Amino acid sequence: MNARGFSLLEAMVTLVVIALVATLLMQSLVHVLGMRERVLRHERDARVAALHERWFRDTIAAAAADRPGEALAFRGDATAMEFLCLDALRAGAAARVGWRLVDAERGRQVVYAEGGADWPLVSANLEDAAFAYLDSGGRWHDVWPVPEQPAEVLPRAVRLGWRTEQGVRLWWAHVGPAVGLPPALANRMEQIDGSF
Repeated sequence: MNARGFSLLEAMVTLVVIALVATLLMQSLVHVLGMRERVLRHERDARVAALHERWFRDTIAAAAADRPGEALAFRGDATAMEFLCLDALRAGAAARVGWRLVDAERGRQVVYAEGGADWPLVSANLEDAAFAYLDSGGRWHDVWPVPEQPAEVLPRAVRLGWRTEQGVRLWWAHVGPAVGLPPALANRMEQIDGSF
C-alpha cells in the first residue's frame, strides 16, 4: 500500500472550509455579544426607571399637612408641585421637596428638588407631560389647592403622565395613607387605559 498525503488542492479546500466555519462562528459570537449588551442596557434602564418611580411614590406618600399659619402644605400645577415630605431623600427627615417638569437638551425632563439641589431623573423626550391632583370627590385637577375647595389641604393622590415613542406612561401615588379613598376609586386609578 502506498501512503498518500494531501494534495495541494485538497489542503487549500480544507483551509477555505475551516476559514468559512471560523468566520461564521465569529459573526455569531459578535451577534450574541451585541444582543447581550442590548439586554443588559435595557435591564439597567428598566431598573433605574423603577427606582425613579418608587422615589416619586415614596415622597408623595410621605406628604403631610403643615401646621396652621405656615405655608401651604401642598401646592402644585401641571408642571410643578411642592410639599412637606416627612421622609425626604436628602434630609432623611421632614423637609420641603418638589417635583418639576423642565425643558432640557434631550426634551422634557422630570426633576426632583430638595434643599436647593435638583436631581434630573426621567428624560426621554416626554410629550404632553403633566401632573394632576385627585380631590376627595374623585375628580382630577391640574392645580392644587383647588380654588373651589379651600378646606382640602392635601390631594388624595397625584398622577404624572406623559407620552413617549413607546406609548403612554403613568405614575401615580396616594398622598399619605389616602384616608377615605373609596376602594372602587383606587381600583380605577390602577387601570392604565392609555390616556391621562
